[in-house]
Amino acid sequence: DILVTYNCSYPLTMNASLNVGLNPYLSPDHLSIARFGTHVLTMQLFKYSNYTGSYTMADLPIYIKVGTPLYIGASIMGPDPQRFSMKIDSCYATPTSNPSDPIKYNFISDSCPLPGFITISFIQDGVDLMVYFSMKAFRMARYSQVYLHCSFSLCAGKCSPSCSGTQ
Repeated sequence: DILVTYNCSYPLTMNASLNVGLNPYLSPDHLSIARFGTHVLTMQLFKYSNYTGSYTMADLPIYIKVGTPLYIGASIMGPDPQRFSMKIDSCYATPTSNPSDPIKYNFISDSCPLPGFITISFIQDGVDLMVYFSMKAFRMARYSQVYLHCSFSLCAGKCSPSCSGTQ
């Protein structure tokens, strides 16, 4: 008999960014793929509240009225869906596609919307390898474009929720 001992390791935290910039505008009357190991994490902006019809490069430029709902989803391919789930850790916006841009606006931290931020609803978070949430479009002061960046964690089994529902 031969005894073989082995370990599997997965990255527990991954980052993703929308690969398109949003051009929020105010009404006159009034979000890339990151590769990490063998896993592919994708974050997308969807046109519809049932998280279908994702925006693509062909839709550029994307103009969205401030206050319009944004439907954002993320998924990861690679980990065993029977053994792992994914949750959102943090999200922030920058005026450029650079996730390291020093000008940033945090809106989710420690898996929870920051106090005073516009309504964020977690539709699906921590139950499987897909995360869905919605929020209202906003504008960053004098900047015309907004890029969204988020950090996600893999959990063995289901993730323990830190926040639930609408905040």
